[in-house]
Amino acid sequence: MPSKADCVQAVIDGGLERTDAVAVVEKMLKKKRELKAEGGLNRATDELVDLLAKESEEAAIAAALNRKQVALTILKRKNVDSFISQVEGEGFHFLDAMEAMMVGSSKKFSGARNSVSRKMRGIQRRWQGGILSELEALDGPVQKLLLKDKDFQNDVAKAMMEPENFKGKLAGQVAEVLGKYCEDARLRMNRAGANIGKLEGWIPQSHDQSKLLSKTLGGRAGWVDFVMEHLDAERSFPDMEEDDVRTALESVFDTISSGKDLKTNAKAKGEHVGPANLARSMTKHRVLHFKSADDFLQYHEIYGRGNVLDNVLGHLDMSSRKLALMDTFGPNPEVMLESLIEAEKLRVRNDVDAARSYVNFEKLRNMRQEMTEPQIKAHAEQRLNNAWSQGRVVSGKLAHWYAELNGETFGAVRPTAAKIASVTRAVMSMGKLGGATLSAVADVFVKAINARHHGNSLLNSWKTAFDMRFEGLSSEEQRKIYRSLGTMIDGTLGDLAARFEAQDSHLGSTSSHLNRFFKWSGLTAWTEANKSGYVHMLSTELGHVSGLVWEDLPEATRRILDWQGISMEKWEVLRYAASKEVDGNTHLLPEKVWALDDADIDPLIEHRLENFRGDDEQREAFQQRLRTDMRRELETDLMGYYADETMYAIIEPDEKTRAAMVRGTRPGSGWGEAARFVTQFKSFPIAYIQRTMSGKRWKRADVDGLDLMGVSHYVATSFIMGYLAMTAKDLSKGRTPRELVDKDGKINMGTASAALLQSGGAGIYGDFLLGKVNRFGGGFLGTIAGPAVSTASSIGVSINQLYTGEPTKGRDGLIREALNNTPYLNLWYTRAAFDYMVGYHIREMISPGTIKRTQRRLKKEYGQEMLLPVENIKRGGGWR
Repeated sequence: MPSKADCVQAVIDGGLERTDAVAVVEKMLKKKRELKAEGGLNRATDELVDLLAKESEEAAIAAALNRKQVALTILKRKNVDSFISQVEGEGFHFLDAMEAMMVGSSKKFSGARNSVSRKMRGIQRRWQGGILSELEALDGPVQKLLLKDKDFQNDVAKAMMEPENFKGKLAGQVAEVLGKYCEDARLRMNRAGANIGKLEGWIPQSHDQSKLLSKTLGGRAGWVDFVMEHLDAERSFPDMEEDDVRTALESVFDTISSGKDLKTNAKAKGEHVGPANLARSMTKHRVLHFKSADDFLQYHEIYGRGNVLDNVLGHLDMSSRKLALMDTFGPNPEVMLESLIEAEKLRVRNDVDAARSYVNFEKLRNMRQEMTEPQIKAHAEQRLNNAWSQGRVVSGKLAHWYAELNGETFGAVRPTAAKIASVTRAVMSMGKLGGATLSAVADVFVKAINARHHGNSLLNSWKTAFDMRFEGLSSEEQRKIYRSLGTMIDGTLGDLAARFEAQDSHLGSTSSHLNRFFKWSGLTAWTEANKSGYVHMLSTELGHVSGLVWEDLPEATRRILDWQGISMEKWEVLRYAASKEVDGNTHLLPEKVWALDDADIDPLIEHRLENFRGDDEQREAFQQRLRTDMRRELETDLMGYYADETMYAIIEPDEKTRAAMVRGTRPGSGWGEAARFVTQFKSFPIAYIQRTMSGKRWKRADVDGLDLMGVSHYVATSFIMGYLAMTAKDLSKGRTPRELVDKDGKINMGTASAALLQSGGAGIYGDFLLGKVNRFGGGFLGTIAGPAVSTASSIGVSINQLYTGEPTKGRDGLIREALNNTPYLNLWYTRAAFDYMVGYHIREMISPGTIKRTQRRLKKEYGQEMLLPVENIKRGGGWR
């Protein structure tokens, strides 16, 4: 009989590494001992042979995957090191390069915007636009059914799990579209280093943390009992006994109810834990398999959230995040990032010249200070420590960016607390943002200065800024163009992905109300129209110059493409994807890269073929995979370019903005909720500072020095558009415009400052320094602590007045806060009418004389009067 060593050697000879071979043999010997104990000696040989074959195959797959991940890691590390060297060669340092790769930098060097964030958004837009276009092409009211018909939603879910029962039916066609994009995500993840098997009848699952923890549903024990009854245990946990399945399910419950794998809890204790391999974590995904579609739907009804489209979109969102991270930093991004930082620390310890780039010597000279070489090295290392520090709480900009990119800030620590806080903030939004559409009018100038940044003349920039066209009224063919460019998506998905359940959770109901509120306010249509108009300019701009080689491109266009990571080599391929579309314009559409000839793509991949070892057939297969990967890369680059540049013109928060707001914290935690309350309504000014002000977008991209015309244009239009928006908001409230010129003929500085704030020109700092109110109507406390704290403070003051001898002021304050925070009541086109017909009368009944006091205050503080004849309202309420 062969020895254990002989068995191990035999398995090694079969192609496995020694570690894997030892594990296989150990498992086989254990199984042999179990069979002997059971008296199954006669069947031991057959079962051991089967076990050996199965384990050897699985180990071989694991070994191959490990080799693939190592190769990918080496390749990505080479690319990252090359980029860092290039950035340093252009006069910047390591942290600038890391910022560029993760969330994009406003500094001007090649690839400064070619970030994980941009790639993620490009992938998302490609999938989302594709889904919408294909759903709209189906014969039937798909959007209406997905939005309002729960039976149809359930049929789509069943069709994804049991497609043979829905062939030829509309639900089956919808399921086929959704399944197609889930499959594309799986294949792309595998190319990036994962090993996610194809599962027939698979559908993304959702879990509502508050329902999982509900005592009414029995908590963990109740969840395990329910799942055991409906689970396909053999498929989910093969070769496990019932008790082992229950133990495994308890572990699954702990993970999904906390939103975090509890196996890493040593990190929370301040102990070192190796970062999880992102690719392998994706491989382990999709644990629960139900007996039938009906069992799945029963689970979803009780413990899930959202509808089938919502689940698919959520799955694709998280897939795009993982994919973009792995595409840049390899299968284990966190390890790569830590390795890069440690290598840079070692470099600055040993090379004072490398450390010098971290020191602001000009500031030191102004302060008449000097630093020794050891101090310079220590300063550089401290900056690196501050960027990413380990411990009980991971802190630093790089760590916060990674947490945001990876989706770690989405899972709630305490689901109930997170839900209450989320609903509170949603009520604040619906109570206070009824006039946000009018504020957004002021931001037209942001669109204009960005059009000028791209090299347009002033007149043409403003033509682009006002060229919105209300694309929702366009033809179906026109809408397809905009979907393929990544716009006209958010508004539709906001409707389609609204949570729809019979036993709706507060979060689901609130999400639906928020979608409806912003749609009714006009903000959704306004934003989509602006995006479509601007991306139309970008696409036709590139289409117009597609006949030019890199050297002949306009300087502004060439620089922006370079910052976005679209190199000369890529441009020489992409420009052949230009095509004339139904609107009569030549566009550069991302999807058109798939129509390019292989000969067009080959120059971009030939360097990967130089060292290939294999026969002609293997070489051809490898070359075809490289072509497919390059087409995907070009498509993502172009879609990411449109998405990122559009976010400069129509300001929206991105991962960098969110990281600055929540700082790596999770919902439901004390610090996490404090951060979210304090920064509510501040995403626009923070994003404005990060993009417009830090990026100096008032300058043309082809101007190196001071752009005096750009600065003048920026300041003047900021003031003018801000005053127009402020006037529109005053009129919607039934007030006359604020005085721009006082009685002495001088500019009213209070009005001028407020106008700048309304346009976003001074951002959040202007709220602190110049204005009595911020752009959403809150005071100083609201600016600092957020609207919820400000409102609670005002209510507290009013209650105190009721019991301290000022009951009239107290009652008036309470009713005013109630009216100002009632959802839907403050829409810009209804508020003045409501106040005149109802609101003023209520306030008069509770606090007689309040209207006259309001008139006096408006006149004294702002020089304004009420437009409507409030003299007709009697003291105490009612009409005269």
